[in-house]
Amino acid sequence: MTKNIYINNIAFNQIINNNKNIEGRLLRGLFKNLKEKEIIQFVCNKTKKKCKALINSIVIYNSIHCFLENENINCIIHKCKGLDHALNIYKKHYPKILDNKFKIIAIHFTKI
Repeated sequence: MTKNIYINNIAFNQIINNNKNIEGRLLRGLFKNLKEKEIIQFVCNKTKKKCKALINSIVIYNSIHCFLENENINCIIHKCKGLDHALNIYKKHYPKILDNKFKIIAIHFTKI
C-alpha cells in the first residue's frame, strides 16, 4: 500500500516542477517505517492533488542542523537563501525542532 505524505502547496509545486527531490521530516510516525525503493505519494494539503515518487535513499541525521548542513539545501527548499532561511521554514512546521529531541530523516526521491 502506498504511503501518503501530506505537504504544503509550495513544496508540492516544487516537486511537480522537478525543483525538489529531498523531503526532510522528523523521524516519527510513518516516517520510521519508510524503506528505500518504496513508492510514496505526496498529497498537496491545499488542492489534494497527488504525485507518486520512488524513494532512492534514506539518510538519518541526529539534528536539523546536521541534516541541512549535509544535504543540498536547494534540493530540499528550492531557491533557499541559506541555513537560517531553511531553519526558519522548518521552525514554522516544527516549533520545537531545535530542541534536538527527534532525529531527522532525509528522503531522497524521484518523481514517477
